[in-house]
Amino acid sequence: MQQKVIDGTELVYNNIPAGRFYEVLKYVSETKHILLVNFEVISTRFFNNLPVEYQQILVEECERAGIETSKKIMGELEAKAKQTLIENGMTIVEDVDLQAFKKAGEKAYEVLKLTEARDEIYKQLGKTKDW
Repeated sequence: MQQKVIDGTELVYNNIPAGRFYEVLKYVSETKHILLVNFEVISTRFFNNLPVEYQQILVEECERAGIETSKKIMGELEAKAKQTLIENGMTIVEDVDLQAFKKAGEKAYEVLKLTEARDEIYKQLGKTKDW
């Protein structure tokens, strides 16, 4: 970005000050299209060798930990990161036209040949792509 090879990046708030991106970026647009994904990784062999009740406990506790981490990120950490960005001269654009953003992003699914995958995910979530 500093060398003008690319003109932007897609990050969650907390990663901007961590990478000192405020040194080269002027704006943050709140598109609300992603939140940091919290997940745990273990081997299938380990998980499958656990008793069923332990598997269930592990899944439930991982889900609980992910929710709590997301709450913390969205709460105090995000507010602190936003303030740091403002203090470092960045402009926060909060009134983004989300409908236009979503519509423009549709082309990516087509180019990447992911429309079927997107539709299946929407189906499982009980969503439609209509906005």
